[in-house]
Amino acid sequence: MRKFIHSNLLSLMFLVGAASGFLVSNVGWWSLANGLEDLETLYVHASERLVRQEDAEGLTMLREDRDNAAIANDTARATLIGMSLAASVFFCLIAALTYRESSERKRAEQSMRLANQVFQNSLEGMVITNENGQILGINQAFTDITGYHMMEVLGRNPSMLSSGRQSQDFYDAMWQSIAATGKWQGEIWNKRKDGVIYPQWLNISQVSDEQGNVCNFIGVFSDISERKSAEERIMHQLYYDQLTGLPNRMLFNDRISQLMAQAKRNPDIRFAIMFLDLDRFKVVNDSMGHGAGDQLLQQAAHRLRGCVREMDTVARMGGDEFTIVLGDIQTKQHACETAQRILDTFKHPFTIDKLEVFVHVSIGISTYPDDGISTDLLLKHADIAMYRAKHAGGSWYELYDAGFGQQETERLALETAMHRAIDRDEFLLNYQPQVDIRTGEIIGCEALIRWRHPELGMVSPAQFIPLAEENGMIIRIGEWTLRTACRQAKEWQRAGMPVRIAVNLSARQFHQGDVGDTIENLLREFELPAELLELELTESILMEDSARSLAMMGKLHRMGVQLSIDDFGTGYSSLSYLKRLPIHILKIDQSFVRDIDIDADDRAIVTAVIALAHSMKLRVVAEGVESEQQLDFLRRHGCDIMQGYLFSKPVLPEIIPTLFTTETERAIA
Repeated sequence: MRKFIHSNLLSLMFLVGAASGFLVSNVGWWSLANGLEDLETLYVHASERLVRQEDAEGLTMLREDRDNAAIANDTARATLIGMSLAASVFFCLIAALTYRESSERKRAEQSMRLANQVFQNSLEGMVITNENGQILGINQAFTDITGYHMMEVLGRNPSMLSSGRQSQDFYDAMWQSIAATGKWQGEIWNKRKDGVIYPQWLNISQVSDEQGNVCNFIGVFSDISERKSAEERIMHQLYYDQLTGLPNRMLFNDRISQLMAQAKRNPDIRFAIMFLDLDRFKVVNDSMGHGAGDQLLQQAAHRLRGCVREMDTVARMGGDEFTIVLGDIQTKQHACETAQRILDTFKHPFTIDKLEVFVHVSIGISTYPDDGISTDLLLKHADIAMYRAKHAGGSWYELYDAGFGQQETERLALETAMHRAIDRDEFLLNYQPQVDIRTGEIIGCEALIRWRHPELGMVSPAQFIPLAEENGMIIRIGEWTLRTACRQAKEWQRAGMPVRIAVNLSARQFHQGDVGDTIENLLREFELPAELLELELTESILMEDSARSLAMMGKLHRMGVQLSIDDFGTGYSSLSYLKRLPIHILKIDQSFVRDIDIDADDRAIVTAVIALAHSMKLRVVAEGVESEQQLDFLRRHGCDIMQGYLFSKPVLPEIIPTLFTTETERAIA
C-alpha cells in the first residue's frame, strides 16, 4: 500500500507541474487576446473619426500606437510561454527530487533490514561494544555458542568470557594490534556459561566516527572445537604409533632435534639414546598369529613406559624395534641402570591369550656428545651396540664403544666382498661323513660351506652366515649350496657311491620364494634320486608360519626328499606339533653330546631324545662325537648315526671316496 501511495503521489506531482504550465500559458494568452481586441476596436473607431475629420496627423499617431501594441503583444506572448515552461520544469524537478529522496530512503531501509538479518542469522557469534568495551548487542549465534542471553551480558565487558588460559601479555599484544591496525584475529580459548573451556577463532574490528574517534568494537567468532579435535586426531595419526600409542619415528626425531638444540645452547646437557629389539618376537608372531604379536607389542610398550621418567621418550620405530631417549643424564651409569631395569622387567612372562610367553629384549646405548653429535650418528651407534647385545645371546645391553666403528667398517667390507664371492667362485663345500653306528658304513655326508677369500684367507661361517641372513644374500648362497651339493651327489652316484647329502636350509631361504620348486628343478636337472638329498631344518624355522611350513614340508616329503630337524632340543618345539611333521631324522645338537660322559643332565636329555625319536619311528643322528666314551654311550642307548671328529672332520669332496675303506670299520669297532 505504501509503495502504491508513493508511486501515485509522484505521478500527481508530475501532472500538477504540467497542468500549472498549461494553466499559466492559457491565462496569459486569454488576457493578451482580449487586450488586443479592445485595442483593435479603439483603433477602428478612432480611424473612422479621423477620416471624417481628415486629421492626418492624428492618423499617423494612431498607426504608431497600433504597431507598438502589436510588438508588446508579441513580447507578452513570449514571456508567457517562458513562464509556462519554467513552471513545468520547476514542478517536474521537485517531483524528481522527491522521488530520488524516497528511493534512497527505501534503499537505506532495505540495507538496514538486510544487515539486521545477517547479524541475527549468522552462524558466527557477534558482539558489539561501545568504545569502553561495554556490550551493546549480541546475535543468536553468540547465545548458542556461549550460553549467555542478551540481558545477561548487556553492559558487561567481553572479558567475562575469558578462560584464564591466555596471559596478560597475550591480551596486551592483541589490543596493541587493534590500536595500530584497527583489527586483530587469532585463536583464543574462552569459557561458556556452563564453565566449559573451548577454542574459538576471533576477529575484532575497531569502528570510528566521522571525526576519527573510536566509537565501537565488533567481535566475530566461531567455535572451532570440532576442527581442533580433527587436527588433534590427524596429528596423533601423524606422530604416534596407532598400535601402541607411543611416539613414532617422526616424533622421536623431533624430540631428538629439540634436545640437540638445547644441548647446543647448554654444553652441560647430556642425554642417551637406547635402541631395543625384542628377542623371539617373530616366533610368537608367526606361531601364535599376528593378533598375539600385536598384544605382545602393546604389553611391551606398557612395560617400557613404566621403566622411564615422564621427561623421557619411548618410541616405536616399527616392527619389534623401540627407542628410548633419556634426557638430562649425568653419567652413562644412569643409562645402564635404566637398561638393567628394563631387562629385569622383561624377565617376567607376558600373558597372551591366557598363555604365558617369555620374550626378552636386547638393548644398545649411545650417549651425547661422547658417541655422536647428530641424530643419525647416535642412532647408528645405538643400533650397532644393540646388535652386539643380541649376538651376545640377547637379554643384554651394550654401551657403544668406538671400537665398534672399526668392526662395523670391517663388517661392511665383508658384506661387499660376499656379493662378489659367488661370481669369483670363492665359496666351496666341505663334507663331513655321517656313519651308521651299527655297521660303520658311511651312509651320508653333511655339506658345510666355506669361504676362501683371496686376501682374508678362510672366512669362518660364523662370520659370514649371520651377515648373509641379515642382508638377504643367504638366498643366493643357499641356492648355490643346493646346486653344488646335488651335482656332487650325482657324481658320487655315478662313481658307485650313492651317498645322501644333507644341506642346511636357512629361515629366509625356506620362507621366501618357493624352495619346493627350486629343489624339484634341481633334481630334474641332475637326474638325482630324491632320497639322496636331505634337507636340515631348525625348530625355529618350523615354528615360524607353521601352516605354510607344514605345507612346504608335505610337498618335499611327497617328492621323496629326506627331512631332518637340526639341533633338536635347543629350540622351543611343541611335541604335538612335532608329531605332525613329515620328518625322517632327529639330530641331537653337539652341545648335549659334548658332555654326556660327565654331565648327568646331558645324558638324560640324549637318552630321552633317542627314545622319543624311536617311538615316532625316526632315526637319530648325534653331532659332535669326538671321543670313544661318547660313541660307546650312544651305541648302548641305540643311537643310529654319528657325525663328528672321531671319524672325520669336514673334508673336500675328493677325500670322501678314500674313506670308503676298512678304516671305517676300524674307527667304529
